[in-house]
Amino acid sequence: MRCHINRDDRHAVLAVDAYTNTADVRRELDLGFTRPFGARFALPAGIPGLANAFGPVIIQDCPDLERDAQGRKRRLVTTVLSKGDDISPGRIRIAVSMANGASQRLGCGAEPLPTPSAGSDPYEPPRAVPPAEAKDTVCGWLAGITLPKNPSGAPWGVVPHTDTDAPVTGCSLTDTASGEAAVESSGWYGDWTDQPFVRLLPHNVSYSDGRDSRRPMMSENYGRATARCDAEAVNHLAYGNARGTDAEDRYLTGRQLRPLLDAFAEDQAERRGCTDLEPPASTIHPMRG
Repeated sequence: MRCHINRDDRHAVLAVDAYTNTADVRRELDLGFTRPFGARFALPAGIPGLANAFGPVIIQDCPDLERDAQGRKRRLVTTVLSKGDDISPGRIRIAVSMANGASQRLGCGAEPLPTPSAGSDPYEPPRAVPPAEAKDTVCGWLAGITLPKNPSGAPWGVVPHTDTDAPVTGCSLTDTASGEAAVESSGWYGDWTDQPFVRLLPHNVSYSDGRDSRRPMMSENYGRATARCDAEAVNHLAYGNARGTDAEDRYLTGRQLRPLLDAFAEDQAERRGCTDLEPPASTIHPMRG
């Protein structure tokens, strides 16, 4: 389904599209995955999807559609593209409205999504809380581990960005002194996530030990773990941010980041009944210059 408002024959000022064909779904989801996405790209609780560089993307399972020829689960993906690159409340409301209509018309069978009210900002991120207060959220794993000391000397904060069962989950560990995210952990569910991660690693990580880029790997500032859930691929990402403008001055080293990725992936696998969890090897690879 497509709904475009055009400025002329070639340029749209608003483009809203919905897809259930597997090839179209993979193309649209792969389109925005050009760098390691952090938790800030996950949409708010109750809206399954993410916000990539082009706008909001809603991802829903289609229980009423048969699996494709390869036995893969069918999904409905709804995208909104308009002038500017901000993820505005209006764009999210448009995306939700299109997703609900497309699910009915295309026979998807997805549960109707609640449409945010016109006076609300559905993309306002939740506030940071102490790790102990995040126990019942997607960040609950941070309440049960010993965290490295914050280089700023301030306490750590935790921001749960999504529900625990979202198709893309997101959780941030933040520096309460600056408000900046130090570590962004995210879980990516579905076979569509494999190829973007395969491309992400060799383009950004320098390794010469014969390591297969299709396997989990740890670098100085991000790592990948894998699993299987509901017969599909799962990819877990932990991304460590720099402090200020100096890319070399990071909140955590790769060796400090790796156990956080392990803990996040283990928690996600337990919550969602995933199997075959594989963390990255102990080698910490440098980033490509």
